[in-house]
Amino acid sequence: MGRAIADGLHAATGRYVLTMDCDFEHLLPELRDLFDAAATKDYDVVIGSRFSRHSVLLNYPFMKIFANRSFHVLARIVLGHTVRDTTNNLKLFRREVIDDLQLLQPGFAVNAETGIQPWLLGYKVREIPISWINRTPGMGTSSFRLVRVGGGYGQVLWGLWMRRAFGRGPYRTLQRRSVQKLAAPAALPHESSPP
Repeated sequence: MGRAIADGLHAATGRYVLTMDCDFEHLLPELRDLFDAAATKDYDVVIGSRFSRHSVLLNYPFMKIFANRSFHVLARIVLGHTVRDTTNNLKLFRREVIDDLQLLQPGFAVNAETGIQPWLLGYKVREIPISWINRTPGMGTSSFRLVRVGGGYGQVLWGLWMRRAFGRGPYRTLQRRSVQKLAAPAALPHESSPP
């Protein structure tokens, strides 16, 4: 999953980039709320939150709730991160945010990278409540296995803490390059300006 998301984000060329699961867990009309927050309220990243006050969860497995809430408590302790649902794949990004991400996780933990890194880089992140509906048995089964993927989430927290505390670790070169783009020197007189 992580490699697929990284490849898709790298290939995307639009002004906004949307990631989402394709297993019928999200209600498509709610996507409008993400775009509204990005376009009219000038947020850089909008996350569809399963755990805000007005979110609706149907048949969400208890162990996944427990693991998710535990991860976010740790993120708050380790990083001071206050977003309630960084690990949901339903996210809308401005293009420049995508260019700054360092996605190293090959599996599900990529969702933690895409959720926490923009916040660490100082981008404006907003959560929008969504409805989440667990798939029925006839729709297939999830490949998410808590024991198998939990280590990746731990690696993300550890790596981002190392970067924030000591400037070391796998994310040590993570930086907001869009600031540098804004500070680019003006065009020389003989260079033509874009139309």
